Amino acid sequence: MISNKNQIMKVRSKRNSPFGEKEGGFFSFLRGTKGGIFLLLVLVLAFAACTKELPKTVSPEKMQEIYEEVKTPHKYGLILVPDSNKYKMDCPTIFRHNDQWVMTYIVFDGRGYETWLAHSENLIDWDIQGKIMQFTDTTDWDSNQKAAYPSLINYEWGGDHSINTYD
Repeated sequence: MISNKNQIMKVRSKRNSPFGEKEGGFFSFLRGTKGGIFLLLVLVLAFAACTKELPKTVSPEKMQEIYEEVKTPHKYGLILVPDSNKYKMDCPTIFRHNDQWVMTYIVFDGRGYETWLAHSENLIDWDIQGKIMQFTDTTDWDSNQKAAYPSLINYEWGGDHSINTYD
């Protein structure tokens, strides 16, 4: 049994740290004031080495090049509207699947959000498939909020716009 304060300190100093080394090693140094300054300096230098200065302005020629690539020759206005002004549509996510365009979107009706699905061949005419997440009549915390959004979509310019899986 440990009988005095000096023996307790000796036992503590021999204990292993969670990093597999004796107390008083490198990680103990980092926990100290000098170690904190050292770590901060290393992080600042690493960040400075990784940053690349961005141009301050974009030339008019580059702006025109981008405009020519992305301009839309036709303006269609709203291409998918709810049946009633009571419903509000928001947050469309569009991707390609099985050679057709797929859109998920949310609809708010005053109670909460539900997630819907639609398909299109041309991004103009949409066939509404219905709800993919709808309200539940329970007292669960999310019974009135069924908003969901696909992720991991290939949005690269000129890409295939497919939805992917996480490996």
